[in-house]
Amino acid sequence: NPFEGMNYYRIQLIGNNGRVYYSTVKRIDFINEKSISVYPNPVRDRANIKTGFITSKLAYSIHSVNGSLIENRINVNTSNFTINTEKLVSGLYIVKVYNVETGEELGQIAFIK
Repeated sequence: NPFEGMNYYRIQLIGNNGRVYYSTVKRIDFINEKSISVYPNPVRDRANIKTGFITSKLAYSIHSVNGSLIENRINVNTSNFTINTEKLVSGLYIVKVYNVETGEELGQIAFIK
């Protein structure tokens, strides 16, 4: 299984005469279709959330490290969105992403303010 992100490959071919040949190196970017990333991390005023989910509606919730719900929002027709973090105090937070249509939690990621 390839690692998520940039991977480099080349093919080794051994001829009938035993001679070894190599192809040119090819770069392939593997994106986990169910991944969630947050940047920058730590955040200041805004957290950019990038997901690989293809769904018509996503929701997210922000939780403190002790599990308290801080914020709950629905974003329509987008897999990438920005969260305003200006009013959050310094600390560790968890963003949970949901499919609005099914209610399924698609994943979560932590960020530092």
